[in-house]
Amino acid sequence: MKICVISDSHGNKGKVQKVINQNSFDYLFFLGDGIRDLEVLDDLENIKTKIVSGNCDLFADQALTQIFSLNNVKIMITHGHQFKVKLGTSNLFEYAKQHGISLVCYGHTHQKSLQMKDGVTLLNPGALKNNEYAIIYLDGKGIGIDFFNL
Repeated sequence: MKICVISDSHGNKGKVQKVINQNSFDYLFFLGDGIRDLEVLDDLENIKTKIVSGNCDLFADQALTQIFSLNNVKIMITHGHQFKVKLGTSNLFEYAKQHGISLVCYGHTHQKSLQMKDGVTLLNPGALKNNEYAIIYLDGKGIGIDFFNL
């Protein structure tokens, strides 16, 4: 399974469209701050999405956090501001450990990051407004992650 992860597009609909056009994937995770930029998805069929809102997504209906399983991997997506990720990721690690979550995808900091500790993988794809995104590969044997620039 291939998952495209984007966050923090901040009004750059064209960059969202470019990522979609340049990649094939099974799911798109959007981690907040630019939900209105996803309007480009309206015409595209068969894109499975998981979306959370960020601190700049005023009046958005999406949750701040989602927890679900794909390919037997328990995943949490969040923008991260409610976990205070700009001050560090210890709150995310602790929450994930307490809830048996293997993979956490978050945004907010505009800094791409990959951390692994105690069976938990934390991924920040960076900010799409800065041309950064990530691809996750779930093959049933583990989690693979690559970072990309537009």
